[in-house]
Amino acid sequence: MSMRGQEARRQAVGHIDGDTKSQRQSRKEIRDRLRQPVQLERRSWTNSELPTVAHGAKHGPKATQPESGGFRSTLRIKPPSHRLTSEEVAAFWPYLTGQPWPTIGPAMGIDLETEQLWCFDPWEAYNRDLIPSTGVLIMGGYRKGKSWFLKRFIVLLVLFGRQAINTSDSKGEHVRVAHAVGGTVIQVGAPGSRLRINALDGGHRPRGWDADQWADAVRTRRSLVLQQIVTILNSGLRAMTSHERNVLDVALANVVTATDDRPTIRLVWLELAAIARGEVLDEEMGDMREAGRELWSTLRRLTVGNLSGMFEDESTVEFDVDSPYTVFDTEAMAIRGEDALAIAQAVTQAWVMSVLSDKKSGRKFVVAREEGWRDMNSVTALEAQRAQQKLAGELGIVQLLVVHEGGDFDAVGPAGSKERELAQQLAKGFAVKISFAQEIGQLAASAASVGLTREQSDLIADLEVGECVVAIGSTSIVLNTTELTTDWERTYFDTSGSMRDSPATDSTPTASEEIHA
Repeated sequence: MSMRGQEARRQAVGHIDGDTKSQRQSRKEIRDRLRQPVQLERRSWTNSELPTVAHGAKHGPKATQPESGGFRSTLRIKPPSHRLTSEEVAAFWPYLTGQPWPTIGPAMGIDLETEQLWCFDPWEAYNRDLIPSTGVLIMGGYRKGKSWFLKRFIVLLVLFGRQAINTSDSKGEHVRVAHAVGGTVIQVGAPGSRLRINALDGGHRPRGWDADQWADAVRTRRSLVLQQIVTILNSGLRAMTSHERNVLDVALANVVTATDDRPTIRLVWLELAAIARGEVLDEEMGDMREAGRELWSTLRRLTVGNLSGMFEDESTVEFDVDSPYTVFDTEAMAIRGEDALAIAQAVTQAWVMSVLSDKKSGRKFVVAREEGWRDMNSVTALEAQRAQQKLAGELGIVQLLVVHEGGDFDAVGPAGSKERELAQQLAKGFAVKISFAQEIGQLAASAASVGLTREQSDLIADLEVGECVVAIGSTSIVLNTTELTTDWERTYFDTSGSMRDSPATDSTPTASEEIHA
């Protein structure tokens, strides 16, 4: 018997210290009594005979009294602790609920935990320190509701006074939506169209910028978009060398000077041809002919090849900075291949950056990239996105990227490459991650790519169509995004239906009229 058990037994039957004859006799009697079975007197107790509880007294005989039979112990029972989930103990606490999200912005859905409206305005959430930045990542499998939610997200924020830009609507789904909210559609790459967007336009000059500041910004933007285009046309098979980048910048600078700051890709292409022939010399640059010849050959597709007629000449349209929703419709150019769509994404992004840089205008833009994987095809493109991600709060923009699964970021470039590293940094840099249902086999890799917790992954695995998990750090909100939709939204947001009809007619209510009805 353990020491603790012996002590308990001694307390239960009494204990006598000492070594006198009488003390030894008493201990012998106690041992004999312990060896004999205990006979308990059976009797019925009346209420008047039961001891009452007063001043800490306990019912029944004391532990040291012989009639207790040693069965009453003063030891406190300590059962092992148990950890249960809220679901398992729901019978004990049936009214468990989450922390309600503050009512800021339009109602995006119903929180399935609190059963309250979930309202979200990225700028207000950022101002209240609810999110560390305004970047929003939307991901999900095919036909799970992410395109529907994207349209609703944009329209509701537009109705709240924000503005939006879709840099490449390759499926034409947002054309009717833009018309319905009074926005602008710029159709790029349609066969026979004379619409041109000059990729090297200076763009909108932000308020308060002096001439030197503006010139530096324009020179940097032009150089970066040319590098992106060259990388795309090379199918990402190789990165530009530093010498090639320098030669490209020399050609650009010469054209800017010769045209009084009105360069085009066609004129840069012609300048590269002159460099390749040895007609343009620069002592500091050394021999530029080979690099000029390579760059000239690469840009030829954009000037006289299958990708001509879109971005190589002067612009025939202007960007309307006051448009509530500007959509660059690139569906028609899909027949030209993935290179055409990737270039359109790069050019339109560079074209609108001047507008986004105007911090003093007070405008708040959602910049949506619905086919986000196309914007991750080069180091230059990824670096541009990372820079925009870091400056989103300062510029007052919401960088909104849509991918099929988080694993798209792990498919960028070979393992260990600069592209893969930048893509993974981009994925984890989004403060708000909205995930619709995904394939179970892809979920683990997707969660690891974008930084979701195990609990958030488990929630995503149980989602139905139209439900999503909003992950903000370790906080998870499960939304139903379809319960609040109106007939107007069901008409204009239907992804499976044709989205290429004519704009809303007078008999069709506008978004504002329908949603506020």
